[in-house]
Amino acid sequence: MAENQESSSEISRSGGLRADNAGKDYRKDPYYIHPSDNPGMQLVSNPLTLNNYLLWSRSMLIALKAKNKVGFVNGTCKKPDTEDADAYSQWTFVDSMVISWILNSMVKELHEAYMYSNTARDLWVELEEKFGEIDRPRIFQLKKQLTTMKQGNDSLALYSNKMKKIWEELNCLEPQPRCTCDAKEKTEEMHSSNQVMQFLMGLGDAYEGVVSNILMMDPMPPFNKIYSMVSRIEKQKDCFSLLMFLLLVLKLFQMRIGQPVRTLGEV
Repeated sequence: MAENQESSSEISRSGGLRADNAGKDYRKDPYYIHPSDNPGMQLVSNPLTLNNYLLWSRSMLIALKAKNKVGFVNGTCKKPDTEDADAYSQWTFVDSMVISWILNSMVKELHEAYMYSNTARDLWVELEEKFGEIDRPRIFQLKKQLTTMKQGNDSLALYSNKMKKIWEELNCLEPQPRCTCDAKEKTEEMHSSNQVMQFLMGLGDAYEGVVSNILMMDPMPPFNKIYSMVSRIEKQKDCFSLLMFLLLVLKLFQMRIGQPVRTLGEV
């Protein structure tokens, strides 16, 4: 009976589940390995190169969070002190799996250079120290792009997505300082207002009216609200363009069959 209870509360490592008792939620256990997980998996679509560490590390952290394995790279899941204990064997098993996932998410040249790392934490720190330094030329380039970015012939969605991508990359390169004081709300409001201003400055002349109305608002609405307001203008433009196209088609048809051409008022 005791043996059956033990087998129901703990599944072998080959089965993928490690739990100390039957009532424990295994999905919260960082030692849990799903049966489909294997050392040959590649967790991110874009492997690490010499030039994309920022985006790669962000993608890797998201993937590791999904598998509840971030602790093996940020140091919170520490290696047990006693190497002959069962806990050490379990930790080594999972840590080796994480190392494999990281290595498989690199280009071949980097994979070969870092395959001798002892732990996932050592590997992650080494990559961060080598590729994760503040890239001031990149920051300068991104900020310059923001100051010169115009909507041009882009749709509103494409224009805003381009700008959002730059904002997100800048936030990774220059994280906003964490503030718990009374000025936190004001700081976040100023940051949001600056983004709205950048967005409005790049819009085409057709949006001058709605831009003027937005600038009169106090307080300034958040970016998503601003985008919704501006997008309504774009939809109106699209409807008007469609109407003019249909009128042109009607005019050409009337000319072809010899009927008198009607004006916009007559239609």
